[in-house]
Amino acid sequence: MKVQCHLPMAALLVGLLLSHQAAGQTVEHIFFDTTGDFGVDENWSDPTKAPQANVAADPLHIYYINGDRTATISHDSPNGSHFEVKNLFIGDSPPGQEPHTAGTLIMEGGPAPAPGEFGASLVASELHQFRLGRSVGDGGTMIMNGTSDLLAPGLIVGDRSRGELYIGPDARVRAFTDNGDGTFNRTDIRIGTFGPVFGGGVDANGLIEVAGTLSGNTVYMPQDDGDAVLRILPGAVVNVSGIDMAFHAFQPNRSSLLEIIGSGGSITTTVGSVQAAHPTATIKFTADAGGVTPIVSVGITDPPLPPGGADVENGNLVLDLDDFNFTPSSTMMLVDVAPDSLFGPFGTVTFLGDTTATVNYDFANGDIFLSDFVSTAPPGVIGDFNDDGTVDAADYVVWRKHNGTTTVLPNDNTPGIVSPADYDDWVANFGMMSGGGAGVTAVPEPASLSAALLLMACCATARGLLRK
Repeated sequence: MKVQCHLPMAALLVGLLLSHQAAGQTVEHIFFDTTGDFGVDENWSDPTKAPQANVAADPLHIYYINGDRTATISHDSPNGSHFEVKNLFIGDSPPGQEPHTAGTLIMEGGPAPAPGEFGASLVASELHQFRLGRSVGDGGTMIMNGTSDLLAPGLIVGDRSRGELYIGPDARVRAFTDNGDGTFNRTDIRIGTFGPVFGGGVDANGLIEVAGTLSGNTVYMPQDDGDAVLRILPGAVVNVSGIDMAFHAFQPNRSSLLEIIGSGGSITTTVGSVQAAHPTATIKFTADAGGVTPIVSVGITDPPLPPGGADVENGNLVLDLDDFNFTPSSTMMLVDVAPDSLFGPFGTVTFLGDTTATVNYDFANGDIFLSDFVSTAPPGVIGDFNDDGTVDAADYVVWRKHNGTTTVLPNDNTPGIVSPADYDDWVANFGMMSGGGAGVTAVPEPASLSAALLLMACCATARGLLRK
């Protein structure tokens, strides 16, 4: 049995500060004073104490970005783009300095300077947490664009208030402690902590949206009586020990949502489990043409440990499958964990849109997968290759672009290679509308069709010029 001991955060903070004060150091609260460059000294309440690239030279400084201000760490900043701080609170103020106000940090990493390098980076090295929206107030937000990198010994998003973290496609967040010898230890990620039960009716809402890379130990969502969302976009890479959406009886107001959108990425739990066994826990999959990114658990070899499991009994499963290009034999893996380590089934299964499927539980192999896909949408009109409800000249453009390829076109009566037979279907149904509307328009002759296509191109160009 795993036993955990959690010290109250306030006690941890006080203890840390006292330990530094006992060593003869003075705690200094440094405030970002204006929206602008994080690396420009004049933007801080005390310019001489602006963050440095090397934290070893700093005394114990606690930095704050609040007052509805936005700080930017840019790859082309004249004062540098790589910073290390001991303590940074976004959307927070020291005790006694209420009201707390919102703060935002934007990282603009730009292009990678070299393979494996990042244009902008931030290292937080103390307090065991990097916090967004720590105290009762308007919350904190962090947006990571370009090749941006965050290394923090723990991560809390939404602590007694709103917290949001957006990780762009080329950005990376690691909840790790640096051992100083080139190795790292994973630390926890907490989304939505200390909500109404702990904060006197305050909403603690946490959101992490991942289009790039997120790594760490266990993701707790939420930790204590908050609302938590972990949203994983197409192509994202998430590598954590486990995902804990478990429920505690004395925390009645909390909810958690693990939302997986599209395919092409990886969601890996290493050794740990996915805990989503309660009606407040929801796992939602939104498919694209290629399906979804499944949740996969793997083991490790040093030390040898088996993969983890998943417990989804009485949880919620939400499925949006309309964009999936399925065939009669299609299957879609949702969860793949250790054999005999899957517990279920889900308490509710909700289909959004017009596509349903059978949810299968292979407990022996640890798999949850879909099969027997069925579309309940009204049938489209053969030849409506852009699926806009009408067979017209725009569908000819789609056919011509993909003629001779294996592209799957909507409303294609001859699946496989796009061919002249599809053109014949377009001709036969030109002017038809979905819902049974009869076509009364003749297929344009080649000359008039070319003129129509030219007119469409000119209109598109004109629209583009008007938007500029």
